[in-house]
Amino acid sequence: MTLLWVTAASAGPLDIVAGPTVTPVLGGLVSAGDAGSLADPSRGPKQSVGRPAAPVAPLLTITVTTGGERARAADALASTLGVNVKTSENNGTWGEHAKIQAALQRLGVRHLRTRLFTNRPDQYAVLRNLAAAGIRSDVVAGDPTGSGGTPEQLVAVAAGQLGTAVDAFEGVNEWNFSGHANWAAEARAHQQRLYRAVNANPRTASVPVLGPAISANASSQRSILGDLSPYLDYGNNHLYPGGRAPSWRIDEQLLSARIVSGRKPVMFTEAGYHNALNDSSGHRPTSEGATAVYGPKLLAEHFSRGVSRVYLYDMVDDQLNASLNNHEDHLGLLHNDLSEKPVFGALRNLLRLTSDPGAGFTPGSLKYSLVGAPADLRHILLQKRDGKFLLLLWRDVTIWDQVREVSVPVTAATMGVHLARSSPVSVFRPSSSAAAQASLQTSAPSVKVGGDLVVMQIG
Repeated sequence: MTLLWVTAASAGPLDIVAGPTVTPVLGGLVSAGDAGSLADPSRGPKQSVGRPAAPVAPLLTITVTTGGERARAADALASTLGVNVKTSENNGTWGEHAKIQAALQRLGVRHLRTRLFTNRPDQYAVLRNLAAAGIRSDVVAGDPTGSGGTPEQLVAVAAGQLGTAVDAFEGVNEWNFSGHANWAAEARAHQQRLYRAVNANPRTASVPVLGPAISANASSQRSILGDLSPYLDYGNNHLYPGGRAPSWRIDEQLLSARIVSGRKPVMFTEAGYHNALNDSSGHRPTSEGATAVYGPKLLAEHFSRGVSRVYLYDMVDDQLNASLNNHEDHLGLLHNDLSEKPVFGALRNLLRLTSDPGAGFTPGSLKYSLVGAPADLRHILLQKRDGKFLLLLWRDVTIWDQVREVSVPVTAATMGVHLARSSPVSVFRPSSSAAAQASLQTSAPSVKVGGDLVVMQIG
């Protein structure tokens, strides 16, 4: 079989030239399990009905040259993940603040997003407790009506009541859906007041300000909102793939964000999948099993594009709703009874592998080749402070048919990783297990890459 040799320069495009015949299976580390069988481990009510497997992608060989590929800090990926939490609610499951905090700590997330209100000392206590546990908050600072507090009042609350609990302020949320004829002018004025208030207070002047969020389904309305880049530090997007692959529309939305935020970095303050399989709205569902596979890949897709943070929406299902007919009730990482969905475990496993807090350091480089890589392969190279490299491998493939609501089998590709020297190598599949699937000493490990994200630890 004649493969393509792809040379990845340190920060440039891929140069593809014809190359020699290479046997893609190198021997060594082939982890157990085909990701095609992982597409729906929850065995939800709707299963595959014999849909043909996706065609096998063409194979490539990717060779990293000129000193190797420079890694990124592993902890940067762990710190990119956030989650939405309703810290102001005291009724029902959302009122179980101590249990939700314990779940956040189990997950390993360090950032959450919530709306802040004035005259709510109970909420301020929740936020301070979370900060004491190492979980800080992006706070949505009200809306143009002043309901719940004006920007100036909410900044004063943060400065006087919350200490270091706030790690970002955010403009109005999806005001294009408010029904107000002058929504854009109102959102602009609110954002300007927020930015000025944050920067005028010595206790908050160093805290970044996010722009207002516009729903991805109304991205054309960014042109109506216009350029707010002088009044924000980060752009702000919302994007729900609706059962599609996690890469869906990210590039488009990053480009669209420039209309409002210019060349400022961008956060996605809402993203994720819902599991209401009987929902009839246009927001298509995803099974719990498929969401467990998509979840780690969603984080990787955003991180690989330089997205500063992505907040999943949200932490807990709003209602029990056993009929599964309302998507708003089933967006959580936890069920309404606080039991864990499979995606919770998948993300926890990935965060445990990548979390590496501490003083800043400069990651090194790794020389390697990916042999027999499918053309849809994506990868990220990370390094931890102890010197270990983490090579994240995944494919931009669909594992769920969002229209028919059935799993789509993915034929796993067996590919090799050529290292410059023999090293300890372990393979992890966060969507299925916290444990290493296989470990050995080798310079030429092989691994199956199907629908799920694979982490190869080297060193």
